[in-house]
Amino acid sequence: MYYFIIVIVIAAVVLRATETGLLDMLNWSIASATNFVPFYAGIDGTPSATDLYPELSRLEVDFYDIRREVVALIPYSMSVPTMQDTYNHMFMNAVSTKRGRKWFHPISTQLWRLIYGKHLDIFNNIATDKWRTLNLILYGHVIADNAELCPRLVSHLIEMDCVQTALLSFMHPGAHVPPHSDPATGVLRYQLAFVVPKQRQDCYMIVDGKRYVWEEGKSVVFDTAFKHEVHNNTDECRINLFVDLHRPLSDVPKLFQQLANIANRYSPGTQAVINNSRIDKQT
Repeated sequence: MYYFIIVIVIAAVVLRATETGLLDMLNWSIASATNFVPFYAGIDGTPSATDLYPELSRLEVDFYDIRREVVALIPYSMSVPTMQDTYNHMFMNAVSTKRGRKWFHPISTQLWRLIYGKHLDIFNNIATDKWRTLNLILYGHVIADNAELCPRLVSHLIEMDCVQTALLSFMHPGAHVPPHSDPATGVLRYQLAFVVPKQRQDCYMIVDGKRYVWEEGKSVVFDTAFKHEVHNNTDECRINLFVDLHRPLSDVPKLFQQLANIANRYSPGTQAVINNSRIDKQT
């Protein structure tokens, strides 16, 4: 028993000293069994998103009816929380700088750092009031209040086994999300553009140095493990659907990712994110 404790303590010290977290170990297991590329679908030389994930055809066939639901949310888009406002709760406020923190906050922060390492600060680093996200599904949990705002869209999403997490992304005029890579490698990111500014060439993302310009009704699948950033240099709002799709895995990486998904699904942090994801249409 003592040897086990000693090993755990040594591992914790090494992980903390190197700013490596348990998440990095999961990512390494996936990387060792996966051929990473920046774009998987939606650009020249790649298949369509529905070729990769046929279930996504539900969304693309029904695009215009779903779009009507999405457009109706534009007047309330500034009431949608920012990514920082919602997702920092995933870590139970470990990275909060607000006053009134509990006495155990420094301890809990160090424990979260053992899990997430340097990734713990990501939502503070990319935060902007001009980027707001309406969570719809989070690790299999449907966020009921938000789902009522776009029931047709959510009715399709809940029928798809490939969906891990889904949200609507509101990128307001002048928004810029700086270069970053997402913490987890167990997913691929699907985007379907519902509302794109008229000057669409000035609203784009860059993934691993390659520029992608959205077009309404068009979709793309890319890997958020690569550095990516977003610019909206227009005077109109851009609205996309984000879906994190389960990455095809096998053997040990698949097992590790399944365990991570279960842990995230039942984490109190996930419930805290859900509780802080709702919008008030009266504001």
